[in-house]
Amino acid sequence: MTYLCEIPIQLTNLYAAAANRWRGCDWETEFGPARLNLANLRSVQLHLLVSATAGQESQNWAEAESWLQQVEKDAYLAEDAAYRATRQYVAGDLPGALASINEACELEAKYHQELVWAPLRDFLQSEAEKSRDS
Repeated sequence: MTYLCEIPIQLTNLYAAAANRWRGCDWETEFGPARLNLANLRSVQLHLLVSATAGQESQNWAEAESWLQQVEKDAYLAEDAAYRATRQYVAGDLPGALASINEACELEAKYHQELVWAPLRDFLQSEAEKSRDS
């Protein structure tokens, strides 16, 4: 791959600061009729609870597990999109980088108000504005 620009240290720092910060449900919840708090739990942990319980309690945990799997999948997809955005920027594809980082932020916005990927998005938007102005 031929790189069309040097890798700005700010880009590297912004990606590194956000990478691995959002992996799943990292906020307080009251999920379902049982009002389960899923904060900082992983779907694999809930899978164990589904197996260890019975009846309605097991069903509650199963529904929570399914929801948490989706949150974890979206977190993974958002990080992948952010990584893709950095690669696109370095390769000189600023429009592609903006599309990818916007994808990351849209995925995350379903769950967070303060987006982990917003600083990287803001940097790329600023770079696009500089590019338009020059």
